[in-house]
Amino acid sequence: MICFEAYFELSRLNAEYWACADQRTSTAASELFAKDGRLVLGTLELVGHQAIDRFFTERERKNTESGRITRHVATGFQIVSALQNRWEARSVVTVFAGSGQIPIASDVPATIADVSDVFVRHGDGVILLEKRIIKPTFVGAAAASFAR
Repeated sequence: MICFEAYFELSRLNAEYWACADQRTSTAASELFAKDGRLVLGTLELVGHQAIDRFFTERERKNTESGRITRHVATGFQIVSALQNRWEARSVVTVFAGSGQIPIASDVPATIADVSDVFVRHGDGVILLEKRIIKPTFVGAAAASFAR
């Protein structure tokens, strides 16, 4: 069983991560991860704050230069394991991507992926992602290179 407060915080972290992916928040994605947190995006593996920051900074730069816009729609957030200070969750993310002025014409998602998370409460009471694995199930023409 999971308490309401923990479920709310896990859901908030999940939503904030996708806001980071869509450049819709000032929060750095690395702030959502433990110091040695691991983020796996298809074929790409990032470990630690520095690697995660570098990836998101470069991604934002490329998206700005190319006019690429993404929206990640996360659904089915489900806690599959709950221990005292550790939770495992899974969900599905559907990614739409395109370039140009909004609204951008879209027919199919760029990617649909399964997401597996491990969250840990640290000694200071803060809950962070220890690991997030995003495994593409379907990829379209607009999918990022690491999703293919």
